[in-house]
Amino acid sequence: MGGGVTKTQMRASALSRETLRKVQQENISMRSDIELLQTQVGTLIQRCISSSSSSNRVQSILNLINKCFIKNFKGRTIALGIYNTAAAPMKHVYSVIVEEIFDRDAELYDEDGTLGDIMPGQVINWSKASVNPYQ
Repeated sequence: MGGGVTKTQMRASALSRETLRKVQQENISMRSDIELLQTQVGTLIQRCISSSSSSNRVQSILNLINKCFIKNFKGRTIALGIYNTAAAPMKHVYSVIVEEIFDRDAELYDEDGTLGDIMPGQVINWSKASVNPYQ
């Protein structure tokens, strides 16, 4: 009668681990589906812009759909941006057009410097884990 792990506890934790693994795989699949849909929507709207006489209205819709919050690694919102759908998709990074900067002292993700070193309208790369859709 020791205080260690029993066979019953091991079997119960194996079921939980398997359930967790399945949920994580579903999340990964959903994220890739969402990224694909965002790319397709961006492409379709770009086609509408090029063939439409009301391009300003379509551009406004495109910007609203693609707006995002840029967060630091602690989860605090540091800027507002627009997903750059014209850029080639990358695995762990979004290309984002910076629209408004809230924290000019925040470090850039993949280069030296801070957000204060860039101007609104400039394109930056940012970790997908730290970019959230604007809602």
